[in-house]
Amino acid sequence: MQNLENMPSKKIKVAIARNFIMPVQKYFADLEIGGLILLCVTVLALLFANSSFGESFLHFWHTEFEFHFGEFKMVMDLHILINDVLMTLFFIVVGGEIKREIIEGALSSKEKAILPVIAALGGMLFPALIYTAFNFGTPTASGWGIPTATDIAFSLTVFSLLGKNAPFSLKIFLAALAIADDLGAIIVIALFYSNSLDWYHLAGGIAVIALLFGMNKGGITDLRLYSLLGVLLWYFFYMAGIHPTIAGVVFAIAVPFRLNNYETIFAKQLALVKDCVNQLSDKSITDKLVRGELIEKMQHESNKMEAPLHNVLIFLHPLTNYFIMPLFAFANAGVIIDSEAFANIFSPVALGIIFGLMLGKSTGIFLTSKFQTM
Repeated sequence: MQNLENMPSKKIKVAIARNFIMPVQKYFADLEIGGLILLCVTVLALLFANSSFGESFLHFWHTEFEFHFGEFKMVMDLHILINDVLMTLFFIVVGGEIKREIIEGALSSKEKAILPVIAALGGMLFPALIYTAFNFGTPTASGWGIPTATDIAFSLTVFSLLGKNAPFSLKIFLAALAIADDLGAIIVIALFYSNSLDWYHLAGGIAVIALLFGMNKGGITDLRLYSLLGVLLWYFFYMAGIHPTIAGVVFAIAVPFRLNNYETIFAKQLALVKDCVNQLSDKSITDKLVRGELIEKMQHESNKMEAPLHNVLIFLHPLTNYFIMPLFAFANAGVIIDSEAFANIFSPVALGIIFGLMLGKSTGIFLTSKFQTM
């Protein structure tokens, strides 16, 4: 093992950056591989849904199960577990990456940060107008909210397949736009398509949010506390009638991005790590147990240099890219394509959705982005 005392200070800093500050580029590299898996799983889901056992395949995702803890009981099916529980973890990852870019990356300026939000609003407004034009004066006109949303999981993974051919800044812009679009769709559903909100649980959620940001402001970095409150926030949102994936975004924003006085902490922990390395370099220490304890101590001290959000993203990146998103696609892409589907393709509803998404979404994003940058 190389003695850190012999390493120039600049190299030490580079080593720290490489090991403890995970670049966003790695997220998109993993997303590119995960995107290939997602597309394969999507095709597989379509084949299953349109096979002889398609009905059983679709019914399987509505299998119900219960959580019991004393008198507490919660009932949900597999579809809700994937879309509302597991996808919350995906929103934590995307929200965390966007937070990183807003603080010190491609969205660090006010103008760059506001652009995806304005573009997302345009990408919601134009599809709604086109849908309304096709369904004006009919009972289906109230469905204008359908084409406003973009599936963030599919949009990011499909775009990631372009790999290095797409500029990194464009990937960041799309990620921010997609999450703003998705949150906007959740707000539309809450305001116009929800029968009622449970104000008791909503108040509980607001209290948890206040506590999360209070912990951040107070310099608390214990990830276990944040995780516990994150679970409570998800529960309160779910019971309040708000799409619980928004809890993932709030959680990512609340978890500290960087340790307070991180330069002092890094210097202190680096000195301890260097001491362990020097002892390991001592040939007179041959006891395997002692050397093992030194290695464990070095790892323990190194972990103290990592901010909570960094640890969250490190853990969730492979989980979301290689498991949650493919599972999400497998559970949701099973669309039955039959004669009835083709018969309804020219209905006002279908035309409003098709033209709203294909024409309105891209036009709205382009025009509002162009106007914002003029």
